[in-house]
Amino acid sequence: MISKLLLAKEEATYGVDPMPDDSAAIETIDLQMERYAGDRVSKEVDHQTLGGVEQVNVLPHTNTSFGVPFAGSGVAGTAPLWGVLMKACGFDETLDVGIDVQYQLVATAAELLDCDSVSFYDYRSQANQLQKTSGCRGACEIVLGEGLLPRINFTDFIGDYLTPLDGSEPTGIDWSGWLSELPWTNDNVPVITLDGITACTSALAINFGQAVARRNLPGCSSTVVSDYDITGSMSIVAPDVAVTNWWEKHQSHAGVTLYPLALQLGTVAGNILKIDAAQVQIISIAEAESSQGDLQLDFELAFIDRPIITVM
Repeated sequence: MISKLLLAKEEATYGVDPMPDDSAAIETIDLQMERYAGDRVSKEVDHQTLGGVEQVNVLPHTNTSFGVPFAGSGVAGTAPLWGVLMKACGFDETLDVGIDVQYQLVATAAELLDCDSVSFYDYRSQANQLQKTSGCRGACEIVLGEGLLPRINFTDFIGDYLTPLDGSEPTGIDWSGWLSELPWTNDNVPVITLDGITACTSALAINFGQAVARRNLPGCSSTVVSDYDITGSMSIVAPDVAVTNWWEKHQSHAGVTLYPLALQLGTVAGNILKIDAAQVQIISIAEAESSQGDLQLDFELAFIDRPIITVM
């Protein structure tokens, strides 16, 4: 097994390395870094002979992806350790000390362009290799479901490129701030509703859909988050139509109806997570067979508002 370690620390000034140490260690799942990503252009010069042409990377950058446990901080009103990553994906963080912490995507394009950033230190101890990258911003999604442990998946975390260095990873890291995730069970999920209706729900995912790109021009070099489009999916066991007619709620030909979605994961203070969205549209419904042989309805969702994630 390859040894992997990622440190992430918020930048006080965009693109300036804050030199993360062992206190900035991230509990990652499937950490991958494309160390020398970019757009490659061929040197289209005329040749007297046959053969290949040279290629030049005209936009060198790093691109990092990984998951983290979707769990609380252990203390109500204290930011979870993954909060710094959410802020670098365009989220505002609002702390009510001793009560809760809330995350919500910023409302305007100007705020999004000026969102927080982080520096990553990526270690591979087998090669004594350290990759530093600063000015990192990215995209994220939350994935919950049967047979899974709750995750926040971060993708397209783009930053500036530096040549990998010789470097030994820190030791003696304290991982106690990373709580264990709660499985997707009836006891652990006391609230899961759409339009106030509780259904037998096997999966829920919310993709925040950030548009992330690297810009490197004379006079400016940065990772830009320019937009977002929040979508999701939800799978339930189909109820009797007489009880809940989801097809009626889905139809839009005579007017679009939006519904609230609410989730609570966990029941013990310090490890309670809530997601609330006031305006959700059911874009499509597909039928499938569940793992237990039931008729399953798979919803495609569009989030018209900005969901609020609350950590309590």
